[in-house]
Amino acid sequence: MKRNYLPFSLKVCINTIAGICVMMSSLTMRAQDNGVSINNTGNPPDPSAMLDVTSSEKGILIPRISMINLPVAPAPGLLIYIVDVDPGFWYFDGGGWRKLMRTVDQKWFGSPDIYFMGGRAGIGTIYPSAILDLENSGSTGDGLDINNTGSGDPQVSFQLGGVSKYTMGIDNSDLDKFKIGGSALSPTTKITITEAGDIGIGTESPTSRMDVESNDNTATNIDINNTSATGDPQVKFQVSGTTKFTVGVDNSDADKFKIGTTAVSTSARMTISSTGEVGLGTEAPSATLHLNGTAKVLGPWEAKTQGVDYLAATDGFVIAGVIINSGSPDANAGLKGYTDNLTHPVAIRGLACVRKIAPGTQNGQDSFTMPVRKGNYWRVEYDYIEGSVSYSIEFIPFGTNNP
Repeated sequence: MKRNYLPFSLKVCINTIAGICVMMSSLTMRAQDNGVSINNTGNPPDPSAMLDVTSSEKGILIPRISMINLPVAPAPGLLIYIVDVDPGFWYFDGGGWRKLMRTVDQKWFGSPDIYFMGGRAGIGTIYPSAILDLENSGSTGDGLDINNTGSGDPQVSFQLGGVSKYTMGIDNSDLDKFKIGGSALSPTTKITITEAGDIGIGTESPTSRMDVESNDNTATNIDINNTSATGDPQVKFQVSGTTKFTVGVDNSDADKFKIGTTAVSTSARMTISSTGEVGLGTEAPSATLHLNGTAKVLGPWEAKTQGVDYLAATDGFVIAGVIINSGSPDANAGLKGYTDNLTHPVAIRGLACVRKIAPGTQNGQDSFTMPVRKGNYWRVEYDYIEGSVSYSIEFIPFGTNNP
């Protein structure tokens, strides 16, 4: 007897249809004008729902997607389940995506501008990129206020492994100065800013706009480094925003140190070469001091009195002279100049004398010039005098005779 067999694919199809029929026999779907219900009781949908699904042992599976695949131009109320970055149910509220969270998971709630996600807190953003992410898209100057309403210091501490390495804030015990310190604002203070705007590095009491101090045995440095191959490391001094003088290294001229006007290479007033030559009025000094122009070396004449000990505040010269007055009979006179480091010097450095015996004059006038070093004492005094004579004693300093 010949038997006819159904193809395998057709057989699977028939079995599937049979399974659906069995399932439908226990599950009823009813559609009405006001909604759709899916259940196994045959009840109509609740009047308040367009879709009413009822089951005692199963649920609804919402579409599961990755965060980078968020729908474009979503409708308000759209619900999805994120599977990667911050897993959970998310909905679009018309302005942004919000996560459905338990109150215990929210940390903060009641404000749409504060959000907690994956151990990160966002204020003004729903996607915090750090432990605390503060953002503001408005035009107001909103910021972060740290306010201590007591006598303590409002401050922020930066720690590594639970140990404070740097601290910054206001030192309430020191005139409310802003400080950056080590483990505390003070006494390990690194930088201090007063309310007047003075900045101190190495000092908590700056006395100028920038006060740099060091109390150790090493040099106190301020490094100005231009890492470019052609740039000039320099400092500019301005008045009302206009550069008046500039000091620095002229990289284009053998790295000479210069004092210029608007730039070190513009109208250089002084130049120092790497080998120590100093130029005034020239940018190419060829001697230890190379002056191209005029110089005023000596100060004003200063009249002095004989027999008085003077302290030289600068290097200089003493010029002393004596002269026999006209009509004087026989006359004799002498001057001695003394200078050394004693308050009443005894080393003789200058002599002058005159002599007249009638009817002729052997020596009617004489003088001497005596160099004096800064810090030494000097004196000019009569050695003897006879007849009518006059004398003069003057000191001429190098520069000025002011300490």
